[in-house]
Amino acid sequence: MLRVSISHSARPYISNLERTSDVLAILNNSFRHYTPDLTLVSFYETQPTSLGLRSVMIVQKDSAQVGCAGERVAPLNANHRGVRKFGTPTESNYISVRNALQDINEKCLEHVQSRTEDQLHKDILRIDQYLGEPGKPEDDLWDLEEARIQGSCEWFAERAAFQKWVDLETLPSSQLYWVSAKPATGKSVLSAYVINTLNNLNLDCSYYFFRYGTKERSTASGLLLSLAFQMALFNASVREKLLSMIDRGIRFDKNDAKAVWRKVFLLAVFKAEWRRTQYWVIDALDECSDFGAVFPMLASIEPSIRIRVLFTSRRTGEIKTSFAALSPPWVGEGVSFEEINFEDTKNDMILYLEANRERLHVGDTEQRQVMTRRILEKSEGCFLWIRLVLEELAMEWSLQHAHQILEDVPQEMDPLYRRALEIMASKPRHAQELARAILTWVICAI
Repeated sequence: MLRVSISHSARPYISNLERTSDVLAILNNSFRHYTPDLTLVSFYETQPTSLGLRSVMIVQKDSAQVGCAGERVAPLNANHRGVRKFGTPTESNYISVRNALQDINEKCLEHVQSRTEDQLHKDILRIDQYLGEPGKPEDDLWDLEEARIQGSCEWFAERAAFQKWVDLETLPSSQLYWVSAKPATGKSVLSAYVINTLNNLNLDCSYYFFRYGTKERSTASGLLLSLAFQMALFNASVREKLLSMIDRGIRFDKNDAKAVWRKVFLLAVFKAEWRRTQYWVIDALDECSDFGAVFPMLASIEPSIRIRVLFTSRRTGEIKTSFAALSPPWVGEGVSFEEINFEDTKNDMILYLEANRERLHVGDTEQRQVMTRRILEKSEGCFLWIRLVLEELAMEWSLQHAHQILEDVPQEMDPLYRRALEIMASKPRHAQELARAILTWVICAI
């Protein structure tokens, strides 16, 4: 265009714009060093441009093309003046440019997302290692959910206390919900149901399942480290606080629950910005070897911290006293208590027996129904007893022997009773003497 212009035809720089110019070759070669991470689309015109007495092609394909790796070259049905002008959004030129820009934008977003996800993975890995790799007890949750019979536990979601605990509009914003029940009555399966319910409601839920006799799963410090890690998974501000602790070289004893609480929660997790209420579901608190350490920590939570905690456990005197002694923000309506009894879980047990009826091989239909009712009555609300008896009955083909099984106590119940004895043995001497006297009178009565 400049070559045919009368006012610029004699200018020396015009020759540098020729396609064969050494200057252009140098510029193109230099530009290639900066393009490996670029998505480049080069358009060229396909119609000549009128320049006075003649028409010429200003930017041909070989002139538009830079020659970079991955470069896309596309034609536009226009001359040099019209190549950047669009009449309507339906024009082919507009659609070509729009599609090219859309494709570039999507690739950029994918690249940014990929880098973000990669960095997030690295950050989570650093936090996991920093906290001693507590992980998230997903395997426990999956196992318990698989054990739950379809339709069971749904009655719990209708409880007024549960609905109040879940409802974000209820006050106070910080609430404790203690659900107690007898041993082996399905508390863990109920906890798994609550966790999945919260997840389905898109609420931020962290959870933990205590396991008696397992060192890494029976301490308050293990609980806290796992909760902190889980909160870091879905809260960017918590991640930032923990990463800052790592960068500053802050260390603490991972086996000391008080140290974990002070360093990780009071100085980091609770200092993060929370836009959403946090829910914790903690199962089998009574199986925590140092559960007494948990209550002073709960008492130290500031009223401004929006957190709701659900505990399940056996109803022991120590735990009951500890809940009753909690100070603000849990006083008043901040703590709810609920005790699950046989009538609450009876329908769940019926569902379980119905789902496993085919495991009974002896007797006719009526005899099996009688046996099922008898199993339910003798269970006294103990899911474990039902499961163990069904496992024995599944291998029995004699009706007489099947009835004998119902009269005996499954050997697999021994750990449950041994646990009860260990709890008695851990009590003060006067409590041990009282327990011994009670057991003595029970044996004599038999």
